[in-house]
Amino acid sequence: MADVRPFAGLRYNLARFGDAQAMAQLIAPPYDVIDAEKRKALIAASPYNVVRLELPEGEDRYNEAARFLREWLATGILARDGSPAFYVYDEEYALPDGSKLTCRAIFAAVRLYDWADDVIMPHESTMTGPKADRLALLQATRANLSPIFSVYDDTAGTISQAINRGIAVQEASEAGQDNPVRPGFAFADAEGNRHRFSPVSGTEAVAAISAAFADKRLYIADGHHRYETALNYRNEQRAGGGDSEQPAEFVLMALTEINDPGLVILPTHRLITALSATARANLETHLAGNFAVEHFPTGDNPARTVARLLAEHKGEGHIFGAYGLKPGSVSLLRLLNSAAMADSPDHSAAWRELDVAILQKAILQDGIGMTEQTLAAGKDILYIKDPVEAIEMVEAGSAQLAFFLQPTPVTAVLAIADAHDRMPRKSTYFIPKLPTGVVMRSLEI
Repeated sequence: MADVRPFAGLRYNLARFGDAQAMAQLIAPPYDVIDAEKRKALIAASPYNVVRLELPEGEDRYNEAARFLREWLATGILARDGSPAFYVYDEEYALPDGSKLTCRAIFAAVRLYDWADDVIMPHESTMTGPKADRLALLQATRANLSPIFSVYDDTAGTISQAINRGIAVQEASEAGQDNPVRPGFAFADAEGNRHRFSPVSGTEAVAAISAAFADKRLYIADGHHRYETALNYRNEQRAGGGDSEQPAEFVLMALTEINDPGLVILPTHRLITALSATARANLETHLAGNFAVEHFPTGDNPARTVARLLAEHKGEGHIFGAYGLKPGSVSLLRLLNSAAMADSPDHSAAWRELDVAILQKAILQDGIGMTEQTLAAGKDILYIKDPVEAIEMVEAGSAQLAFFLQPTPVTAVLAIADAHDRMPRKSTYFIPKLPTGVVMRSLEI
């Protein structure tokens, strides 16, 4: 199955910046969460911040990114390791409640497969606009600037053991000037997250890691648009006569085991922003016939009350929180009628068991009357991660209803992918969000 290989990483030359702590000013969040203000702040922190490459601006932005990349290579801001390696990355980060977790990923060059090959598995659909943007950037820079985040099942621990052995051998060896792979580093970022980066370059170690992945499927967590972009770029290069070992046949991935205690999916809640009196009445009638509806006092903190109720009833079926159904109350909705999902012939059994799919089909569509087209266009609905903000918007009148979800299990994501289905929009929010700039991969060498 998966062809997972070491690569010669393109990395910041920390000798030019004094020490590893400089990485805190050089990395950036994923490009799709960076607004204009954040971009400006990143460049103010360092003129060499990777955001200049990953999210360029202006009419000639893609060529501008390529120019910066060439300039930074020529002046030693960036440098390529002298031989292939896997790069093990551990990030300690804080959950919204303040608790700390550590997640491990391994950066690798992974062979690109078409979806029909059933080796790299998607769980969500893509849109044309973001793919066109990422393809133009890839064509200009000829580099994988940010990793596609994927997960794999290593219940037996074979891959984990190979990685740990590789790290131990690497740390025991001399990391002197004769080693063509520069040593690892550690730093803390502005949010207090701690990052540790450990190359594994020993011949036996990298061979063992590659072999351990050989019978695995990889499931994309974040990066569907960039994966399809890489496929399109690969196909362009094939049309030009490239062979099966050319750099464009592979893409940079960060791979995490599905049982890693630091791998978390947070829910994305739904706000209804245009609810007519008729639609509200229809919803109430529909809920009464298909759900058990209970109302509870909001308490001093409605968002905390919703979270507590969902936690208390976790595992008791398909349960949703709601705010705005009854004045002064938070509500719990428990699906009673499984036939409410029967009219979904285009979807798999795994899809019909998803809380987020049940909310979409059995409440938003069948209850309120929203259509798939309306939902796809984001009309009359907002997707929001912060339950406090969702409550405030309902109280302010900018939304009429808020629906709260429990997190989607990682195993459900894999089940959807294995069924060749796609999850509804905004079904998964994987954390941690891997930063851009820790390591990159050139397609020119």
